[in-house]
Amino acid sequence: MPTEPRDQPQDGGASGLQAVERALRLLICLADAPRPQTLSELARLVGCSTSTVHRTITTLAEFHFVEKDPLTRRYRLGLQLLHLADARARQVDLAAIARPYMELLNDYTLETVVLYVVHGGEATAIACIESPQELRQTVEIGRPGPLAELGAKNKILLAYLSPREIAAVFADIPWARVNRTPGQLREELARIREQGIARSFGERVPEAASMAAPLWDRRGLVGALAIAGPAARWTAAAMDRAEGALRQAAAAISQQLGGRPDWVQMQAAATRSA
Repeated sequence: MPTEPRDQPQDGGASGLQAVERALRLLICLADAPRPQTLSELARLVGCSTSTVHRTITTLAEFHFVEKDPLTRRYRLGLQLLHLADARARQVDLAAIARPYMELLNDYTLETVVLYVVHGGEATAIACIESPQELRQTVEIGRPGPLAELGAKNKILLAYLSPREIAAVFADIPWARVNRTPGQLREELARIREQGIARSFGERVPEAASMAAPLWDRRGLVGALAIAGPAARWTAAAMDRAEGALRQAAAAISQQLGGRPDWVQMQAAATRSA
């Protein structure tokens, strides 16, 4: 009588890695299959016992990466994968759309231009064009930073959060270092919502300055476009001269992403009334 394949015992770290690999192989098998698969079919495809595959696929189903048809008892890919694909597509599209405008801003200001996305209370740089000048602001691509660090792009993203989300970020802000009170920052965030622009001088990095504008897609706030440089050169007067260009670039990018022209006013009103 044939027996099911048995999974080889592993140490804790190897076992965890093996479980991740198995989950990924199951998703790939479901993606390549011409129709939904039974548990035994999946077990044969990945070379594991049905009990092991059942444990793995149950976990995937809990997170909606896999769905089980209650009638046929077959498994197919879940809707969570569409969410990941959509998020990936939006990030790729955002970087591609923003690039020409970032280049124009870089040529116009001769300062570093950075594209940020927001997710889970953190801002992450996904594209950057550095200043051609020897003394310039540099940014690490892909490193998320908490909104509590402030700075122009963090204040733009923070301004449009709900009051509860803002309060959670405020709890992590080192108030002595930022040299202001919670009330003063709330007033600044209200002005940012009304004006659609944020500025920062030495808040996150000493001797550095930045200016940022929000980016919107069809769902709402998706990120920020920022210009950063040394505070001695990227002054308030320099920002005054470049603010119109930054606004136009952010508006053009948002329009191509499907953002509505009235998103800023709508979101500001919603934030005030929440």
